Amino acid sequence: MAANWSYDGTHILYTVSSAAHGARWVRSDGSAPPRDLGLGLSLVGFAGFTPDGRQSVVSYNKGSRVDLARVSWQDPGSDDPHPGTLESWLSGPVDSQYPALSPDGKWVAYASDEIGGNRIYVRPFPGPGGKWQVSTDGGRYPEWSPAGDELFYTNVNTSITFR
Repeated sequence: MAANWSYDGTHILYTVSSAAHGARWVRSDGSAPPRDLGLGLSLVGFAGFTPDGRQSVVSYNKGSRVDLARVSWQDPGSDDPHPGTLESWLSGPVDSQYPALSPDGKWVAYASDEIGGNRIYVRPFPGPGGKWQVSTDGGRYPEWSPAGDELFYTNVNTSITFR
């Protein structure tokens, strides 16, 4: 299960395999039951929201691989947000997964196995622009520091800090 706070901290969006299309939205204070969101995807992970709450990045199963998509949100601070347009953001013949959106909403870190074994990459969001490989010996589950000036990720045997 992957979980992220809404941009304003009032809700949590999380993925579960038993939910409709794998996503639920719930108030962070527990005052309302979770609501299934119909994103029309088999979600694997969720990268959080841009600072205004209007966009996010998700990883989803696309056949035998995992791709990244950009989701636009309507009413993102309400108890009933509506996922708007969903567009493929990073698609290819390899897995791209574990997205992490920077606190300022300008960068996405993710893991990809494009050169054999997962490595961490960073791209501008929503684009355009190239990518930067920031790990050399594996990497999964990138997370930005709250200030956005550090990127943490997990390696096979250790946690590494990239500045």
